[in-house]
Amino acid sequence: MNSMIRPTQSSPQTDAWRLWIDRCGGYALFAGDRLTIGGVRQNGETADVTVQADWRRNEGTLIRHGGDYFWSPSVSDGNNSGPRSMAPPKRQLLVDGSRFPISGSATMLLRKPSVLSASAVLELQPPHRFDGHVDHILIAAQTLLIGPTEANHIRCSGMDVSAVLVIRDGRWKAKLNRSSNTSRFLASETAREFVDLIPGQRQSLGPLDMMLEEV
Repeated sequence: MNSMIRPTQSSPQTDAWRLWIDRCGGYALFAGDRLTIGGVRQNGETADVTVQADWRRNEGTLIRHGGDYFWSPSVSDGNNSGPRSMAPPKRQLLVDGSRFPISGSATMLLRKPSVLSASAVLELQPPHRFDGHVDHILIAAQTLLIGPTEANHIRCSGMDVSAVLVIRDGRWKAKLNRSSNTSRFLASETAREFVDLIPGQRQSLGPLDMMLEEV
């Protein structure tokens, strides 16, 4: 983790964050309902989610409506000098396990690991990577689950711990679930209460050491 990030308790000015969890990985968190997706470019505007691949600058927009996710492809890459079609591109429903219909070398999937939350995870198949040194993209619909199994949005394999992250009024909170055996780590029950995740400040929940960063 970057220990030089300064903590801040001011009102949040963003709907995008990065979350670093020791022994788990790095995650980009988004709370908005629309995300543009494209390839990494050195100059000019970039998409909200960028992939190190041979994708166009803006391949399209992922739209969340209620508990559903839709893919709306970009109309043009800007190189087509011919007349544009008057019909907007059709939206495609993406369900758990859907592959994004993007041409190129990279394969990106959408996962909805839990029926208890409408939050989604974007995953890239190796060897491709997201920009920004993050492992996964998390689209938060109020709640994100942390645990060792595939039923969690943040999977911490090999760690016997279950936790939940929630976002309220643009602020993140976290707590250990009742099913977590915290007696091995802490002598009190305080870890079972929600704690604030302050950007730039390390926070520990039992074996989970994490830090939130505003983008």
